[in-house]
Amino acid sequence: GRAASGTGGVLVAEGSPGLVFGLMALLTFVTSMVVVIMPDRAVRETLGLGHLVAEVKTSFGERKVYRTACFVLLFAAVPHMGGVMFVFYRRELGFGAMELGVLDLVQNVGSILGIVVYKVWCRQVPIRRFVAVSTLVASVASLSNIVLITHANRRLGIPDFVFAVVDGVFIEALGRLAMMPILVWMAEVA
Repeated sequence: GRAASGTGGVLVAEGSPGLVFGLMALLTFVTSMVVVIMPDRAVRETLGLGHLVAEVKTSFGERKVYRTACFVLLFAAVPHMGGVMFVFYRRELGFGAMELGVLDLVQNVGSILGIVVYKVWCRQVPIRRFVAVSTLVASVASLSNIVLITHANRRLGIPDFVFAVVDGVFIEALGRLAMMPILVWMAEVA
């Protein structure tokens, strides 16, 4: 997934879209065949719908599970700028497949950086304080898109692509960093 982000743009720029889509179809086919070939363990007991509903009801009766599910639902409901920025990059800034592939790659690197920063320096911080501060910082930092949209970066002498790359790494790292304690908390609850 991470390698495909960077190489996809390069392949489209150097080759053809047909080549990239052909490779994607081939990889999907190979993955499907591996799933078909792998031995499957038989399920010993089948649970009825009533039993499954009762388990879900019991799980959501626990305060920790209920609150976590609500928080994740609300967090996921927040609109993201991804699709809008893609159109802006293509139409307004004229980024091609190569630039878009590099942007996707560096955003994935930013995501990994956020995970590493959390693991190395932030694991011991209380979750409530960490989520509050990191969400606030990530929210304020995401306003940096306004700089690119208004072309204020050009007035500062920063090329659009360079600003987009640095901004992408920074925003993705902060976003992942803000989400890490929630993911860890969910893993502990599960």
